[in-house]
Order: sequence, then structure tokens, then C-alpha cells
Amino acid sequence: MSSLPFSRIVVFESHIRENFYPFSLTRPTFDFLCGTKSLLENIESTLESKVTDLIVPKYLEATCKDDHPQQRVNDSVSERCLAVSGLTSPMFPILSEVKKVLDEKKSDLVVTDGDGNAIFGVFEELRPEALASTEQTAGIQRRAISNQNIDSAVLRFPWEMVSRNPDVIRKQASGFIDSEKKDFEILGSKLHVESSAQIGRYVTADTRNGDVIIGEDAVVESFSHITGPAYIGKNSIVKSAKIREGTSIGKACRTSGEIEDSIVFDYTNKNHDGFIGHSILGSWVNIGALTTSSDLKNTYGQIKVNFQGTSRNTGLNKVGCFVGDMSKTSIGTLIMSGKTIGVSSQVFGTVTDDVSSFTFYAKSSETKEIYLESAIETQRRMMERRNVRMSQNYADMIKSVYNLTSKDRIAKQVTKGKFEI
Repeated sequence: MSSLPFSRIVVFESHIRENFYPFSLTRPTFDFLCGTKSLLENIESTLESKVTDLIVPKYLEATCKDDHPQQRVNDSVSERCLAVSGLTSPMFPILSEVKKVLDEKKSDLVVTDGDGNAIFGVFEELRPEALASTEQTAGIQRRAISNQNIDSAVLRFPWEMVSRNPDVIRKQASGFIDSEKKDFEILGSKLHVESSAQIGRYVTADTRNGDVIIGEDAVVESFSHITGPAYIGKNSIVKSAKIREGTSIGKACRTSGEIEDSIVFDYTNKNHDGFIGHSILGSWVNIGALTTSSDLKNTYGQIKVNFQGTSRNTGLNKVGCFVGDMSKTSIGTLIMSGKTIGVSSQVFGTVTDDVSSFTFYAKSSETKEIYLESAIETQRRMMERRNVRMSQNYADMIKSVYNLTSKDRIAKQVTKGKFEI
């Protein structure tokens, strides 16, 4: 499949990836689930062309090669190529914008959004580091997109990805076959179920306001209610849950309770009652029974988040929590609106602060640092429960993230020693 005159199509990580910590600490942003597929898969689908090259931070290079054996990783390109930001919004019509540049027969040109963030560029040759930051593209010709109706061609913050997810599901639903399954309650006519999926008899799929998509080998148990737009990924299990509109569940997840307007990455467990709303849960997260996130202030005002050391107004009155890969919540945990929990952390009680990566957190106790060896062993055990073997490259990535996040733990006065509640 190819509709463009390039033998090399590159997807790159830009400086905006730091806005997506903790999720971008453990994976490239182009591997984020948005709608029904990853951002990388969406770029390929929209461009009608296969991506040949990926550019990622050096510490993610080995795991990226493991996850994407069909692509070159961090190679220099010595021929004419197209480079696309890994955070390109699935709603952005990138193919038509690229064709406009091709019609002008221009090269070494970077096309940006209204904030100056690179969306894509056409180059005669490309070094891996060339698009890593705004400063490094200062000498390259730049111009803003011609389509002024696009409010943001590049995803800039996690809460933007959440708020756009319902429309992304609707857009991507056209690629799925309508279901012929009739042995449960269907409201509306926008249900798409893979033939290998198993649906309990007493399930309701409400598709009147958006598509419901149930992937390969997924299981939806009786007494579940799914309201579209919603996506249930391959091999995931919905256990008598309420999956509300705007929700995407990745592959091999276990979900129960209530989830609304949220994105759940692969291999995550929310196996019990409790509410998660307007949130993102990373991969390999375990949500304890009755854990609940707040996503609305009592005043109905706009929610602020702590962002790179400052308070930032999201402009939204519904924002939940952002939980990094490998983190765990205890039973009965309550998470306040707009809070971030870092990579491989464990939280207890009421979470009223952002939590650093590799941290034991309880409001009533001093926060303590999780031993790196313990974090790796805990993750190894969780993977083994799903018959997934932890590679040495994955363990090395965890070590790199531990080192990268050490300054944040120091700033938050996380101490070493035994954690006690």
C-alpha cells in the first residue's frame, strides 16, 4: 500500500513528548492507543503508506526495535523522505496536506501547527536528531498549515487525547464490519463485533450516539452495558462492567466497574468495582478494588494540573487521572481530579498530590522510593501471569526510566527506606 512517492517514510518523536510524561517515559508517543489503534497505525492508514523508519530517544531504541521489527530505528536517511510527527492527531487530514507540499515540488520544508510544532516535513536527507527539538530545526524553512480550521494538528497534552477520543473512534469505525450477532440487546445500528469475540446473552450495546467496536477474541460477560462510541481491544475481557462513551480499552485488559471517556493501554487490570473517568491508564497497571478517580470539581469549574513545575488550566471541567505504566493502586484508593501517578508507583488511600515514578505514596505517611530491583521483579511477575516474558531490553528500559526520574523524586522529597502506613 503506497500513495506517496517516497521510499522512506519516517515517524519521529518531538520535544512535545515531554508533555506526555509518564506515558512517554516507557514508550514512544506513536505507540499510544487513540481510538481503535495506535497513533503509528493511524498515520499509516491515513497516508495509505507503510512507515519505514522510526526516530526515538536513545534509551528507548532497543525496546522499540523489539516492538517494531519491520522498521528501521534511529537510522540516518540519505534519500528524499517524508517525516511525520508521532503525535499527529488522528483527526488531522495529513495526506491532503502532504500532497499540497508535493504539488509545490519543495523539499527541506517543515510544516507546523499554529503553535510552531512540527507536523511533518519533506527532506532530501535526514539525520535522526534533526527533528528532536524546535532549536534543531531553526535553520530549516518552516510554514504553518494552510488549513486554518484545524485547531491542533498535533496532540499536545494527555487530556487533549482523551477529549478527542470519542471522535477518533467514530472516524475509525468505518474500517470495521457490521455485526451479525443478534443474541443480546442492541440499541441503534452501529455495532461492530469480530467473529471470534464472545458476547454474553445479557449484554446491552447502545450505539445510538456512536459505534461500539468489539475486537478479536474479546469477551464481554453478561450484564455488561457498553455505550458508544467505545472500543474493546483484542483478547480483552469486560466483566459485567459499565463501559461508557468515549472509552478505548487496549488488548489483553481486564475491566469491571465503571469506565467513562478514558483510554486504557494494553495489559492493564481494572478487575473490580470502582470508577475511572476522563483518564488514561498506562500498560501493566493494576487498579485495586473500589479505586475511584474524581473527574469533576464540586464547583463545576475548570480543572488545573501541575505541569512541568507550574499550574496549568486545562480549559476543561472534566479531567481525571493519568497513571503511568506498571503502577498499582490499593483497595479503596481515591484519586483527585487532574493528578498524575508516575511509572511503577504504588498508591494508598486518598491521592491529593502528583506522585513521582518509583514511589510508595500514602497521604498519611512519608513517601518512600521503591527499590529498583523490586520494581523490576514485580513487573516480571505481572508479565508472567499473562504468559509474557520480560526481555533484558525491557528491564534495561525500566532502569533508564528510574534514573531519568530521580531528580523528580528528590524535588518531591521522596526518601529511601522501608515504607510503612
